[in-house]
Amino acid sequence: EGKERIELIRENTQKIDTLVKAIHTYSTIDREKQKRSNLDLDKLLKTILKEFNLSENINVHIPEKLPNIKGDKNIMEQLFTNLIDNSIKFNGKENKKIEIGYSDEKIFWKFYVKDNGKGIDKKYFQKIFVAFSKLENDYKSAGIGLSIAKKIVDVYKGDIWIESELNEGSTFYFTLKK
Repeated sequence: EGKERIELIRENTQKIDTLVKAIHTYSTIDREKQKRSNLDLDKLLKTILKEFNLSENINVHIPEKLPNIKGDKNIMEQLFTNLIDNSIKFNGKENKKIEIGYSDEKIFWKFYVKDNGKGIDKKYFQKIFVAFSKLENDYKSAGIGLSIAKKIVDVYKGDIWIESELNEGSTFYFTLKK
């Protein structure tokens, strides 16, 4: 019984730590926008994917060279990390597939992160971008990753949305003003 209580305390401490870090990240996003510089997104994504230390059953495909954009390196890293992390974490399939791409719109870059995961029911499309809303009870998650992504996109005067089919996967789209 003592070991169970210690494990419960450890899990709750991890929850609090995750939550505090997420709140700090969320609350400082709009202050970071002044640090914009030219970013090579291909290079940034290679760094992000190395940090994930992906197993062999996770295939990330980037069909074409991503553009160089003007933005804050840490903020863009946070945006792509949150979307890729969700694509991995909420994918119950044995072979996980993620595709990252973009299109060049006139005044926006339009990016997408697509996966072959569980998918999300349409009734939750707006809820997932609200802070602390979680569709699954995962103590390692603060339920703020997609709201951080939304806030980042808002700072860059863009939009974020999802297209998804249950058991087929999800595609998160977002735009960033050039």
